[in-house]
Amino acid sequence: MLTVTNEGLVTGVGYGVAQCRFLHQNTGCYSNVSIPIEVTQTASLSLDGNTDICVGYCTRLTSDKEGIWFSRDINKAVITSDGKVTAKAPGKANFYFIESASGCMNDFTTDLININNCVNPDFNVTSVNIPVSGNLNTNDEIESGSIYVSNPILISIPEGSTYNLVIFNNGNYIFTANTPGRYRYYIKLCTPDMSDNCPQFPLTITVVEQKKWNIV
Repeated sequence: MLTVTNEGLVTGVGYGVAQCRFLHQNTGCYSNVSIPIEVTQTASLSLDGNTDICVGYCTRLTSDKEGIWFSRDINKAVITSDGKVTAKAPGKANFYFIESASGCMNDFTTDLININNCVNPDFNVTSVNIPVSGNLNTNDEIESGSIYVSNPILISIPEGSTYNLVIFNNGNYIFTANTPGRYRYYIKLCTPDMSDNCPQFPLTITVVEQKKWNIV
């Protein structure tokens, strides 16, 4: 049912309840028996959702026992205590589960969850003081009901420039600026079950001087 090393490390090898005692080698005396040690079946862990998800998207892990889930790398993916996984960066995500009753830890490290970056950078070009329109989701794989946040995060613009960037929740945008150069922003994309910490991607718009035509 269980084995014990001389250092006192107990390992369960079968299901049931057992007790241990210590034998003093010099005196041959036995200690009192230990408290009952119950060896139970480990929790059954499974994935109840998609195996391939995009950054910012969610899936779920389940267990047949009560306990708490933890992430092996919170920079890659986070998980709530009840198993909801939110992807944060591309790569493979691994987790572990601690049973409430026994305190036993069970690994879920099969590299089953693969995280992809499904939102790509966007680019556009226009001339000084000429409005340009675009759509941010033309090259993105997004979940139905996702919204593009209307408040862009400014990265850099030409010194002394004035611009106007209007972003709609469906990804459409209108932009105009009065100075040549590159205008760079971060745009947030929130899936239906996200209210904060939404993933963001860059939008770069290049503004050039208007061409002047010489009529001969």
